[in-house]
Amino acid sequence: MSTNPFLTAWDPPLRGPRANTLPNEIKSLLKTAKKFNVSFAPIKISKQIKKQLPTWHHIGAPTTAFHKTKDKCLQNTHKSHTIKNMIKISKHTTNIQNNSQRHLPHKDCTCPPCQKDQQVGCSNPHKCATTAREILSKITPKYDTGTKPKKDELSLTHRRKEKNTQAHQSRNGEILFDPTTIRTNLKDCFRIFTDPKYNSIALAHRLQNPTHGLNLINKKMTIFTDGSCTNNRKENAKSGCDIWIEEGHQHNTALRIPGNNQSNQCVETLAILVALQKIEPYIPITFMTDSKYTINSLTKHLPTWEDTGWIGIMNSTHLKATAYHLRKHLAQTGFILVKGHSGLHGNEQADHLAKEGTNKLTEDSIDLTIPNEFNLQGAKLATMTQAQAYKGIREQKKKSER
Repeated sequence: MSTNPFLTAWDPPLRGPRANTLPNEIKSLLKTAKKFNVSFAPIKISKQIKKQLPTWHHIGAPTTAFHKTKDKCLQNTHKSHTIKNMIKISKHTTNIQNNSQRHLPHKDCTCPPCQKDQQVGCSNPHKCATTAREILSKITPKYDTGTKPKKDELSLTHRRKEKNTQAHQSRNGEILFDPTTIRTNLKDCFRIFTDPKYNSIALAHRLQNPTHGLNLINKKMTIFTDGSCTNNRKENAKSGCDIWIEEGHQHNTALRIPGNNQSNQCVETLAILVALQKIEPYIPITFMTDSKYTINSLTKHLPTWEDTGWIGIMNSTHLKATAYHLRKHLAQTGFILVKGHSGLHGNEQADHLAKEGTNKLTEDSIDLTIPNEFNLQGAKLATMTQAQAYKGIREQKKKSER
């Protein structure tokens, strides 16, 4: 049976006598894939995909999970090539209908599942079922079919997505952020231009504390954000941003943006990022901003930019960090586009604070780190065009200083 090497921990040989058994086209394909780091690198996958993964050399299992002698019957007799097959075999010892057909823990058991295995040539069905359970128990939680996050009802329904589309078109109403990262199609999980050192097998689940969250879920907060930049896109550019909630609020903040990337487009994104870092994660938030670019980036273009690996996208570092904190937030977050300098008190106060941030003498430190389990690597191979691939290759090459 053929095995997809990108779904396993097995690294196919590309040199030597063993590599000569492969057709030249396959070797060329594998060499190119290895050069540009094609890998199976989703943040989260559905239970259906987990069942489709190959059993042997499983990408999420340690090498100690397999034993050549013990596994021989599972491979050759049971043909247990996928995790779905292994789950079915492991249930043979527990899926008994009544006491008269109960399973006995020895090789001569006469329960219906064991008899069925014996008919296809298995000499010890109980041993094989036990081995299957052992292998499944050693699979890391990210790929374990029994691991799933608690339901938080934050993923948008089809109806809510339609309302978001209408709000985008009319520029009126609240646009909700969709934190969904789970993949339900196997082809959507293969990515190119990944960085292997950042690929993670850890769970990308939100940390939840329901008891504490019940006290905050009804305290919806409205936050005004704004940005300011002098000498926009020039070497001497200075920019600032702010968050303003209400008069005298402890989290009202004016910030001077650090680094060389100083522009009007990036500053309000960083204001949202800082607000999410300051506010309790169980508090629903509505961001009021006059930046259409920020709203569209985080609620409209984000899936496409992630699929293309952020190739050619400015401010990608800021946007990726903000998207991570939006996904980590345990309550609903939304955005409302307001008209700037129209007399709206919150927006005017935010504009005043943003200018204060620009005039600060020292730059503020803003945390842009993303845990590896939430850091989506590379670009989706299934939607990669030839033009995007060439751009990605050029970005991969190190530019020498003149």
